[in-house]
Amino acid sequence: MSQPLSPQLLAALVRAERRLPEISAQAVERYAQSSPHYGEGFTTEHVYPVMARNCRIFGQFLLRGAAGANEDAHAQLDTLAAAAQDRAEDGLPVTDLVDSYLMIVDMVCQAVLSEVSAADSAGVGTLLEGMFAQARRAVYRVSDAHQQEYEAVGTETLEAVRDLVRELISGRPGTELARRLGTRVAPAYVVLAVYLGEHPAEPSADEVGRRIAGRRKARRVQQEIRRTLGGDVLAALERDEGMVLIPADPGPSTAWLTTIQAMMPRLETVAGATVRGGVSAAAATADLPHAAVLAQNLLNLVRARDEPGALGVLDSLLVEYQLAQPTEARTSLLRVIEPLTPFPELVETLQLYFDNDFNRRRTARVLQVHPNTIDNRLARIADLTGTDPRTSRALMLLGSALTLANLNLPGA
Repeated sequence: MSQPLSPQLLAALVRAERRLPEISAQAVERYAQSSPHYGEGFTTEHVYPVMARNCRIFGQFLLRGAAGANEDAHAQLDTLAAAAQDRAEDGLPVTDLVDSYLMIVDMVCQAVLSEVSAADSAGVGTLLEGMFAQARRAVYRVSDAHQQEYEAVGTETLEAVRDLVRELISGRPGTELARRLGTRVAPAYVVLAVYLGEHPAEPSADEVGRRIAGRRKARRVQQEIRRTLGGDVLAALERDEGMVLIPADPGPSTAWLTTIQAMMPRLETVAGATVRGGVSAAAATADLPHAAVLAQNLLNLVRARDEPGALGVLDSLLVEYQLAQPTEARTSLLRVIEPLTPFPELVETLQLYFDNDFNRRRTARVLQVHPNTIDNRLARIADLTGTDPRTSRALMLLGSALTLANLNLPGA
């Protein structure tokens, strides 16, 4: 147990407390000059009434607590915690909040030391120990209050953004929701449909652990999207999927595409999981429902691709997109290569024959067989399917059937 403070040190604490108004004014000025949270044009009038008051309360908490006689400690902590919640609602980062408290601790300690004479310095260690104990108690309380409020505000904002995205892609104007979020509905959007695969921590954890890992994965992806595409992006991401609306200028420009294509592999890196996307532009908000459906369909076409951050773009998937439409022809087309199912070597040969631009010798080299073997297999494919892959019509038919089978669509 620490030794009680001498009367001289207690008197030094009282004198330092009388200087708190002066210390508070200096703290506000120093904070205004050094805090990265406030930009150019910031003046102390913006925060002085609140911060100066909280600085005095915190100083009293430090000094009276160190003296061992602070009947108002609980009320002081409640006031500081409430102020921390307000700062969280304002968007102040917790690092900035804690830094301001540490700055005040330093200034109050310097004031106390300046009031201590050399003859009374023997008990200074005990005095400072008591002040730092009070500082830890206060910083823990305010940072905890800030974190809880920050998370609550973040959750509310996230839900509001999700509601706005749902409203816009369903064809409603979203004006009122946008106003509540403090944003505007853009004249046009690019729609990015996103698929998030499982993070390695998800399948190995219990349900709570899976939710935490999934939320962390989605949060990291959302942060990278906002970092790359700007803070006006509306992102509604769940653990495994989501929609992102990217404000754009009306018109035919596709300058956004290069940025999104470059971003997709980074999303996979930060997620630590498979990420795939489909993208489509809406020239006006009224086009958002169609653009959202198209983006989702394009995503479905690339979900199975073994390509980090694969992005489905209509101009690159014209054949695949047309083949994927749910028509009677799609089922019949798949039946063309159905007889090959029991013979995987024939399916592989046919696929490589297409991949190598119908060059039988190159196909043979890849398969490490004689070119005559390729001829024999192609003849076997013709016998089984009734469609000879050495004719132009059969090439179109078999190629379409292979493409459709490779899409691995539900119900196909």
